[in-house]
Parts: sequence; structure tokens; C-alpha cells
Amino acid sequence: MSGIIGVSPDMRSGVVGAWPSGHVVQVVYGETDSQASVTDGNITFTSATVVRKLASSIFHVRANIMYAVTTTTADASNPGFGFYYNGSLVTQATAIGNSGTINDGFYFSDLPSFGSGSYDTRQISCGCKVTDTGTVGDSEAISIIGGVDSGNTLYRNRSTNQSISGGISTITVMEVQP
Repeated sequence: MSGIIGVSPDMRSGVVGAWPSGHVVQVVYGETDSQASVTDGNITFTSATVVRKLASSIFHVRANIMYAVTTTTADASNPGFGFYYNGSLVTQATAIGNSGTINDGFYFSDLPSFGSGSYDTRQISCGCKVTDTGTVGDSEAISIIGGVDSGNTLYRNRSTNQSISGGISTITVMEVQP
């Protein structure tokens, strides 16, 4: 026996009927290494588009973002981050902060700055679950967006003073059988 089950594109070895609950149907990865900044507004850190394979599936999302702010502590500039699904804030976000945000900016000094702090970058690792259902073949856009209070600047994938001290922001979306 050659070990080849078949050549039909519709053949699913070992699957009879439907996948079991918790089965990962697909994984989509996105990354952004470009550097940018925003003052008094919002900026997309990274995003991914998933073409839905199951109508009833849910999405588990993980993101790692690199950022810096104009001041030596994040408290002073009050950065906030949120997951967005097809343009709407995800309210099931599971991380620091209020519902739907991965930080509301209040008491956010978990990483100390040394000296002026202008060469420091910060990293946040966060996740959420999207439970909206759809239609097979739908393109679902999932992103993480950051914002900053008035009079401050938020930098994506770099430090405040130098672009050479940068990083990369990533997102991983898993489509899961509920």
C-alpha cells in the first residue's frame, strides 16, 4: 500500500460528518513591520482577513503589538487598543482594560522606562474570541487598532526617537468548530 488515500479534492480522511467541537478549521496569520505614527487619533497595528469555511464557526484571535508613546510613561499618554471585527469593536476582548479594549490607558505603567524612555518600545500580547456566525465564503476582516489621548503621539513598530529600534506587530486568527 502506498499510503495515498485518494486524489479527490473533496476527500477528507478521518472525517465523517462534521468536525468535533474545538477543532481548528484554519489558521490565518498577519503581520505588519511598517512603522507609522498618529497624534490625537487611531492607527491600525495589524490585521488579517479570513475566508470563512464554516457558517457556525467562531474565531480565536491572538495579537502581539509593538508600540511607543511620546512620554516616558504610558500613563501620561493614555494609550488604548481594541480588536475590531468587520469594522466593529469586539466586546469579548480578554486582556487588561475595559470591555472591548485591551487597555483603557488608566494605570498602564506595567513596563518602566529607564532614562528618558525615548528609545524604549513596549509590547502587548492579547487575545479575544469572535462568536458572530456567517456564511461559508464570507471574508471576515479582523484587526487591532490603537489610539492615544489628545496631544500625544502613538508609534507603531518603533521607539519614539529612532526608527532603528523597532519591531513587528502580528495577529493570528484561528477558525474553530464551536
